[in-house]
Amino acid sequence: MLTRAQQALIPTLVFVVVAATHMLGIATSFDSVWSIPIARSILYERNVDLDEYAALLTKHHYYAIESIAGHVYSIFPVGASLVALLVVALLDTAGIRPHDNKTEKLVASLVVALTTVLLYSLARGPLDVARTRTATACSRTCCSTSCTS
Repeated sequence: MLTRAQQALIPTLVFVVVAATHMLGIATSFDSVWSIPIARSILYERNVDLDEYAALLTKHHYYAIESIAGHVYSIFPVGASLVALLVVALLDTAGIRPHDNKTEKLVASLVVALTTVLLYSLARGPLDVARTRTATACSRTCCSTSCTS
């Protein structure tokens, strides 16, 4: 039987292992190429346009960009940028500015790790209840048998 401290350590270990393994490998950035710049735009410009990234837009040949009322926007939804906001803010506050695709990979790894821990916790709840009920039923059976013998 695991102690409470050991039980609390399991989700932490799951998080670390999943995050670390997802950080390995190659990062490719196609449809998410604008997610980190948009996150920074939200943080510092309070908008979702990419007007302040003229050099980056040119470098990427205006990939997946549309112009509306004189402003340039990604054609993809801003959901990934919203998810990345906290990580981007923390990295920028710490003065750490990795390449955008490395930041994307970090955000994705953290999201996968947190999701895994959430699923582990959700699955663990019913299993603990079932095990507790089984243990209680067994102990009642054993106690009642031993008491009557």
